[in-house]
Amino acid sequence: MQLRFWGCSHLQMSGLKLVNSPRNHMGISGCDNVVMNDLTITAPGDSPNTDGIDISNSKTIVLSNSIIATGDDCVAINSGTSDFNITGVACGPGHGIRNLQSK
Repeated sequence: MQLRFWGCSHLQMSGLKLVNSPRNHMGISGCDNVVMNDLTITAPGDSPNTDGIDISNSKTIVLSNSIIATGDDCVAINSGTSDFNITGVACGPGHGIRNLQSK
């Protein structure tokens, strides 16, 4: 994973570019009040396990005006995540945005 945030609060990021991570590009876990805008995350379309952003056990997350083009999930919303708002995100060629929360 290129970039990981754990247990943070009031995180803001803008204009970040992540390219060709051998695995997931970004992980957010145990965070609240996260705002991400104008991100560019890319990997070849045939590259496995290259999720753009994996989010777990986090709340009040905003992702906007970004491009996520990877070989796997653009965004994976995992268990324990709530209040997630995604707007203006171009996603593909991978699996798109997945809600992987277990009930």
